[in-house]
Amino acid sequence: MKQIPSHSNTPTFGVKSQTTSFLYQPPTKANTVRYKSKSGLVGASLFVIAVVSFSLFLKGCADDVDRQQTASFKYQEQTTNLLSK
Repeated sequence: MKQIPSHSNTPTFGVKSQTTSFLYQPPTKANTVRYKSKSGLVGASLFVIAVVSFSLFLKGCADDVDRQQTASFKYQEQTTNLLSK
């Protein structure tokens, strides 16, 4: 039985390396990008957005509770009027 695989007809390359020593070099400070906030307002604006959205959410929930309470009072009034007749 033949021990050489059938795809062994590929050419053999020299022992010369295909890579070089400067293939990867760590980045220097000159070629790195730093994303710094030019103003200190980014954190404050995110905080304000969070507070406003939370307050709008609570207001919406409170409006729903008021609407449900009014509806329950109307229903209770109707049922007591029907029972009293």
